[in-house]
Amino acid sequence: MNTKKIDLQSIKGSGAAGGLGGALAGIMNAELKSGFTVIAELLRLEDEIRTSDFVLTGEGNLDAQSMHGKVPVSVAEYASKYHVPAIALAGGIELRDHYHPLEAIFSIQSYPCSMEEAIENTYENTKFTTAQIVSLLK
Repeated sequence: MNTKKIDLQSIKGSGAAGGLGGALAGIMNAELKSGFTVIAELLRLEDEIRTSDFVLTGEGNLDAQSMHGKVPVSVAEYASKYHVPAIALAGGIELRDHYHPLEAIFSIQSYPCSMEEAIENTYENTKFTTAQIVSLLK
């Protein structure tokens, strides 16, 4: 039996959702990349942001974990690089103090409701909130 003495926990990105990637990195010397980075490169996101007036991004719930690699903050980091304001929309907002590099955050909920109702009305609520933000930026 051939074994490698590799501490998979020491490989950045190999925990939680990256467990399979960590195993492949340990066994096959695979390179771990952030899913966001791969998709951003495929979409040429940085080029799109560079030529934008502002960026809207979103997340189901913006919370302390959002500041550690979730899509809205990653998008905002690209935008910040080019001094493009990044505005986030979310179903829920738990961030209260620090949300750099996001310029602003808005909840799409206009009144208290159940989770089911919030999910059911996501499209209309997002559309309404987006229209309100865009009207301010004209």
